[in-house]
Amino acid sequence: MVNSKLGNKYSSYCLTVNKYGQIFHRVMHVWEQMYERNKAMCIYGDRCKKG
Repeated sequence: MVNSKLGNKYSSYCLTVNKYGQIFHRVMHVWEQMYERNKAMCIYGDRCKKG
């Protein structure tokens, strides 16, 4: 389990990555790969957080 302070920080990081990822993944292929990886990590992180 992730403590809530870290969880909130992680969630805002995910939102930021996803928001900017949607813009940049059209522009840069490398970013697209990062975006996909981060999206997967965020989904996994949320699943862990919900426990």
